[in-house]
Amino acid sequence: MQKRISLLLVIVMIVTSLLACGKEKLNTKNESYEGKTGGFYTKQAIENWNSYDEADCTNIEAENIRLSGKKVSNYPITVTRKEKLKLRVTPPESADYCVVAEYRPVGDVLATDALYEVKLNGKETKRTQLQMLWHDLTREAVDRSGNESVRRQTNLDEYVKSTFLDYGNTDREKVQWKLEKGKTYTFEIIPDEQGIEISGLMLYKIKDTKTEKMQKTDNVPMIVIEAEKYSLKSDSYIRATSARDASLSPYDTYHKKINLIDSSAWGTAGQKIIWEFEAKEEGNYRLGLHLKQNADVNKTVFRTIEIDGKVTDSRWENAKVPYTGTSGYHNYTFNDEEGDMTVHLAKGKHTLAMVVTVGDYKEIYSQIDELMKNVNQLGTELLRITGGVSDENRTWDLESYMPDATDRIKKYAEQADKIYEQLEKIDGKEPVYAMDLQTASDKLRKLLEEPEKIPGKTEDIFRGDDSASKYLGNVLSCLTGQGLSLDKIYLYGTDELPKEDISIFKTAGEAIKRFLWSFTDEADSDNYAASDQNEEELEVWVAQSTVTVQILQQLLDETYNKEHNTNIRLKVMPNEQKLVLSNATNTNPDVVLCATAGQPFTFACRGALKNLLDYEDFMDVYTKDYQLESLVATSYGDGVYGAVDSRNFQLLFYRKDILESLHLEVPQTWDDIEAMMPTLLRNQMNCYIPISQRASLKGLGVTTPFIYQKGAEIYSEKGNTTAINSTESVDAITEMTEFYKIYGMQTTVENFYLSFRYGEVPIGIGDFNTYLQLKMAAPELAGQWGVALCPGTRQKDGSILRYQPADTTASMIFANTDKPDEAWEFLKWWLDEDTQYEYSIRRCQSLGLEYQWNTANIEAFKKLPFDSDVKEKAIEQWQYQREVTPHPASYIVERELSGVWNDVVIDGSDMMESLDQAVLVIDREIKRKLQEFGYIDQDGKLIKDYNIEILKMLYTKTGRRGAKNEK
Repeated sequence: MQKRISLLLVIVMIVTSLLACGKEKLNTKNESYEGKTGGFYTKQAIENWNSYDEADCTNIEAENIRLSGKKVSNYPITVTRKEKLKLRVTPPESADYCVVAEYRPVGDVLATDALYEVKLNGKETKRTQLQMLWHDLTREAVDRSGNESVRRQTNLDEYVKSTFLDYGNTDREKVQWKLEKGKTYTFEIIPDEQGIEISGLMLYKIKDTKTEKMQKTDNVPMIVIEAEKYSLKSDSYIRATSARDASLSPYDTYHKKINLIDSSAWGTAGQKIIWEFEAKEEGNYRLGLHLKQNADVNKTVFRTIEIDGKVTDSRWENAKVPYTGTSGYHNYTFNDEEGDMTVHLAKGKHTLAMVVTVGDYKEIYSQIDELMKNVNQLGTELLRITGGVSDENRTWDLESYMPDATDRIKKYAEQADKIYEQLEKIDGKEPVYAMDLQTASDKLRKLLEEPEKIPGKTEDIFRGDDSASKYLGNVLSCLTGQGLSLDKIYLYGTDELPKEDISIFKTAGEAIKRFLWSFTDEADSDNYAASDQNEEELEVWVAQSTVTVQILQQLLDETYNKEHNTNIRLKVMPNEQKLVLSNATNTNPDVVLCATAGQPFTFACRGALKNLLDYEDFMDVYTKDYQLESLVATSYGDGVYGAVDSRNFQLLFYRKDILESLHLEVPQTWDDIEAMMPTLLRNQMNCYIPISQRASLKGLGVTTPFIYQKGAEIYSEKGNTTAINSTESVDAITEMTEFYKIYGMQTTVENFYLSFRYGEVPIGIGDFNTYLQLKMAAPELAGQWGVALCPGTRQKDGSILRYQPADTTASMIFANTDKPDEAWEFLKWWLDEDTQYEYSIRRCQSLGLEYQWNTANIEAFKKLPFDSDVKEKAIEQWQYQREVTPHPASYIVERELSGVWNDVVIDGSDMMESLDQAVLVIDREIKRKLQEFGYIDQDGKLIKDYNIEILKMLYTKTGRRGAKNEK
């Protein structure tokens, strides 16, 4: 017994001491970085973003410049979207040159890359980029729990010098031209979107970077730079973030500290960060990092290092950073075969920049890309033999039809193996991340086992999700990802680096303290958990990630909380099941933001939500900046129970280059699509519509557009039966099955973006995510694709109905709230144009374009910083928004309508037989659900109509006249 008491006392003493330590906290701070003036960057950072020797520069005088055909008298020159700047230059000597601009942005800076078309003598055209620089607007942003939160970003509004970067190049290298002495050349510069004000232009003669013997390290004091305290960066979303790791600096036991550069945001070729520091003594310094680089096993990443705007030695170009393993953060000193690499620094202030490159992988990338093209070409030629039909059981005399096929397959397999060996030499270890090269090689070799069946196995070559081409593409994508998490930068001499990690005892102590702390209320608040309620304040849950809720909380504190003297604390809703459970236990919030658009109906038909029409000004507030059709999906009976706050958009994406080569026009109707299918098929290409997505269940969002465009409906006027067997609906279902049975569309397109990128499917319907992928992951296609309104059905009056759904998320107020007026005031703030715009722009600038909030507020959406062409088409397509009227039995309609398509297209069944059977099942289930919700009595008699005419009802509420749709 005494032993147990003694043991208990020891445990209590340990815990008490740990908690005592917790009061002091393990809290490391950076004390070595000083010298900045006037904010988070100095003029030196701007001047050293790029540095050019004056002796190699030839100024381009204003008298040699024309803007949209008009003579320019002097600098500065403002060039806006689609204007043409023409320069006449005569180089002083024959050499390789690039054009350098000294510029700053005009107007709002785009969230996408700022692209410019540059032509030489009206012929040689390059898609180029000028980097718009960004810096932190805030550094010490702390949330309600004492955590450092996402930093606000702003663009640099000062002149900076830069060359035009080759946007289609894997490494985003500077664009250069070989020019001859004495000849006169004409350059044309045309902005895609981003306007710039130019204060100077010049020709810069390219010189090779010298390679010199690395100097011996001197005994100099160590310089420590905290990576998160950068000065400038090339993209707003290169971000500093926090990690709970005591080996990082700064660190706090209980609160999050911004302490490193996020690897997921700093891994795209061309991205650049610049830091400022001071050397107390002149000398030769080694360069070390405290980092983690473990996204892909055994993969190397590369950085080009610039000191004071220049690469001082060729060995600092594409310097390697090896794989660091899966655990913890590690020290790494740049080195080569001769040992540690050094930089010479004079005493005083300097800058250090790191540029993301693909380094030694650039040549490998080109080889794989070429191999993919060859494999795809092989598959295309085989399809011509089979007429586009793949039958694995049929045998062919391949020697007669395509005598070189087996030799080519063998060659391609060998090439994949050789590339794998080259990667092994580059990395110095087995390239586990590139194992798909071996998979592709095995796939190709397996085909050679039965050469007579090769023509029927094109799915294994280039079209299937398990094809050799797909595996090659996986490796390509992997090579371009060059992320690393960076904590500190060391410039040091003969001293040793600080320990890279903390002791096991400190690690254990930190874990115990954090574990005990996790049971406190402060811990719940720390992660925005939806837990205990504060009855004094409005309870608001947000169905978004923690990092985006942090951004919204900052905005809320700066505006609504400040203006209304409230202290509303947003909470992250982990999942919608949590909302269902909280409603069942009466612990639900007052307001929910950003729930999926179908949730208001789910809760409303069970009486759990407040009818927003009870607020006299709701329709005035909502219809001011939002589209009335958006409310259809959130309505039930004669009420509206959710306010749609974000929308997706569907657009027709097309490859300009391919359609032009095939002499095809952009289609306007489904008849146009049918007319172009033979040409596409003859060239082993296809068209994509969302029904071809991989999922076997075809949702109402992809099937009902055809029905609505034919003037048909899903339900009868009283809502007690389905109407999918009407004459118009039958025409619609016939059309969407004949696309596959008669016109040859692929029943399944595994990945529309990839198929579009590689030219296999050069036209198809995509959404905002498709746009993001093309903008961010397919720079080589810049300028080669466009968007148009979705195809539709031509009406008798010549108009075209292009109906597509759009609703994504909605906000709602629970019926049992004791603060209904406060809830509505808060919801009005949320729906306001300024709030919607500011929230979206902050997400975009802090986290990247992929985090953009696609607000349903039309006026706010118009101001969002991305491509005008896409934005304008999206707004126009929204005029054809058509949402499916919610119904308690909608799930069975979706399932059975999808089943009809599968029966007809996949199984070859008779359409009318399948449809008749589906109608019986649907009507039976509709009756059951309407009985459940009190619309039909136990005898099957209709007590009251189910409101299908929701849009008509909404128009009546607004005092406006409207039909079943707004278009």
